Amino acid sequence: MQVAEVHRTIDKIAAFDPKRASLDETKIGLFAINAVRGWLEARLLEMTAHLAAVSSFPENDLAVASRTGQRSAALVVKRAETVVTMPALGEALGAGQISTEHVDVATRALRRLKPSDRPGFAARAERLALIAARSTPEEFDQTVQRETDQLAAGDGAQLLARQKRAARVRTWIDKATGMWCLHARLDPETGVTVQGRIDATLAAKFADKTPNDCPDDPGEKQDWLRAQALAALLLDERTARGRPEVVIVVDSMSGTVRWPYGARLPDEVLQKYLNTSRVCWVDVHCGNIVAAPGDLNLGRTTRLANRAQRRALGALYATCAIPGCDVRYENTRLHHLVWWRHGGTTDLCNLLPLCALCRYRHKAHYAGSVIMPGWLCLAWS
Repeated sequence: MQVAEVHRTIDKIAAFDPKRASLDETKIGLFAINAVRGWLEARLLEMTAHLAAVSSFPENDLAVASRTGQRSAALVVKRAETVVTMPALGEALGAGQISTEHVDVATRALRRLKPSDRPGFAARAERLALIAARSTPEEFDQTVQRETDQLAAGDGAQLLARQKRAARVRTWIDKATGMWCLHARLDPETGVTVQGRIDATLAAKFADKTPNDCPDDPGEKQDWLRAQALAALLLDERTARGRPEVVIVVDSMSGTVRWPYGARLPDEVLQKYLNTSRVCWVDVHCGNIVAAPGDLNLGRTTRLANRAQRRALGALYATCAIPGCDVRYENTRLHHLVWWRHGGTTDLCNLLPLCALCRYRHKAHYAGSVIMPGWLCLAWS
C-alpha cells in the first residue's frame, strides 16, 4: 500500500458508525483494518530488520520501544529475518494479502530445514506468497510441510532421525497465574504413542463420569481432562488402559491414506506401532463413509451418538463442520440435522459435529426450526 492509500483507508475506518452500518459495510471496515494492520506489520518488520543490523541486543531494544516482553520481541525479530530471506512474504504482508501467522509458518519451516536446504525453500517465496494469500494459516502450514519434506532429501527413516534430534521439552512457571507449564515437541513416532496413551487413559478414567470440578465449556473440558490423563501417566497411576485405538482413514477417491494424528512415519515404524494398537479402518469416498466398524445407524433407540459414529465422523471432519471454524473435532459435540425432539434419528447421515459457539449461534437464531438451516446442512454435503 502507498502512504496516500493508507491515509484514505484510515479515514474510511474512522468514519465507520456502528449504529448505522450494515453487515456488508462492517465487513468492508474489517477488511480495511486488516489492510492497514498488514501495512503496519510490514513496516515493523522492516524497522526490526534494520534494528537487528545495528543493535547488539535487538530483542531488548524492541521490547523497550514497543512496551512488550522480550519473548514477543524475539518472535518479531524472527519474523523480520524471515521476510529478509523471503521478501515476497513481506510484500504480501504489506499489501494486506497475508497475516503474520503466515509469516510464522515460513519462519518455523526455515528453522526446521538444514542450512543447506534453506536457500531452496527461500527461492520458492513468490509462489508460496501466492499460496498463502489464498489459504488460511493452517492450510498454508500443510503446504509448507509438503515443501519442506520435498527439500529434506532422503527416505522416511532419515526424516524421522532428524525429527528425533529436534525433540525438545521446556517447563516454566507462569508468573501471572502461578501455573506450572509444560511445552513438548516430539518426533511423530514418539508423539503418536504418547497421544494414544493419553487418549486411552482419558477413556479409562472418565468413560463413566467426569469430576465435579470439570469445566463446563466443551473445549476447556477436553483440555482439562487431557491434563488429568497426562498427569496420571506421568505420576504412574494404576489405570487400566488396554491397547490404544488407532483410526486409519482410506480415501478411495484419491487413493490416499491418513494415518493417526497426521503422522509422517516410515512404513516399518508404522507397522510396529500398529501391531501394538487396536486398528480401525474407515473408508471414505467423496466425503461420504463407505465402510466403518460398528453400528452407524441407531434410529430412535438412543439420542446420544455411539463411539462408532464419533469415530466415523472424526474421519470426515478435522474441525467443527461450520466452514471457517477451526475448533478441533475433539472439542465438538455431535448434533442432529433434523432435531431429536422433532423426530430426528441418531443415524450417521443426520449427525454433524459443532463447537460450542456455532451450536449457540444456531440455537439462538433457529430455536423454532425442525431442521438445521440450509447453510448448516451444506456443511454435510
